[in-house]
Amino acid sequence: FQVVNIPSGPDGCVDLDALRAAVGPDTAGLMLTNPNTVGIFDKNILEITRIVHDAGGLCYYDGANLNAVMGAVRPGDILIGSGTCWVITAIGDAPDFSSGLSQSVAAVPGLWGSLRSLSSGGVCLDWLRKFVAVGSDGEPVGYETLNREAAARRAAGDGLFFVPFQGYAGQKRFSKASFIGMDLSHDRFHMARAIMEGIVFQVVWMMEAFRSKPSSDGLKLAGGASKSPLWCQITADISGLPVRVPAVADLACVGAAILAGVGTGIYQNAEEGYKHLAIDERVIMPDPERSAEYRRLLPAYKRSVQALGDVYGL
Repeated sequence: FQVVNIPSGPDGCVDLDALRAAVGPDTAGLMLTNPNTVGIFDKNILEITRIVHDAGGLCYYDGANLNAVMGAVRPGDILIGSGTCWVITAIGDAPDFSSGLSQSVAAVPGLWGSLRSLSSGGVCLDWLRKFVAVGSDGEPVGYETLNREAAARRAAGDGLFFVPFQGYAGQKRFSKASFIGMDLSHDRFHMARAIMEGIVFQVVWMMEAFRSKPSSDGLKLAGGASKSPLWCQITADISGLPVRVPAVADLACVGAAILAGVGTGIYQNAEEGYKHLAIDERVIMPDPERSAEYRRLLPAYKRSVQALGDVYGL
């Protein structure tokens, strides 16, 4: 498949003629932001979906929907969408163009989101399962086993760090992944824990660039990592903040419903829709002892990653 960009019209909405000209029998789908980057709820949403569906494609939506359903609707709210890649969105009351970060209009009028992404998140753990953590039957070990065994090991606390490919060293990015500090005492489950910790170390490091700092409510975590009790706990421990995980699996769909309610006047805004649905969530609190250890280890992680950048000539 090839990615085709569909332009906007003078009104800021999708150019319907351009969309009709682009779709065909080979159309897989359309990624749509609603509200879009300039904060407009597209008035032609029904016609847009009809055009795509008639061509045999599907429509899917981006992180703006997650922001609404996760309640990331106030300055200081930070949402982490985890999956193959991890996307971190910090909600603020004004755009921060000077930061060089991607900026978008939030679901709530008057608020903005600053975005940073880590291209390799869950995909690193999938790599480990596929090529390293293989059982006697030749199949990847299950996630339950991986979580249980990794929880019983130390990685960063034992000097083992992980840097994901496309990971950051300050403003520089790696094209290769690396384990730092591995020795003969480390096994595949130490590596699994190091991957989980390394991803979260990267996220916390990336969050330092946000002008909007986390609220006392903590971080909101959605996606694949939220299904791992260990990864949730590691996120809480390294960040030193509560981690809130929703009980709903298909968040983007629920978020789309909230935004549809805003667009049709059922809700005055996304925050009202979020409160009306009252989605249950569980809260993972940081363990004080482990959090204190990770707080000491984060500078060591940064130094190791920056030194590795010199090796790669970054």
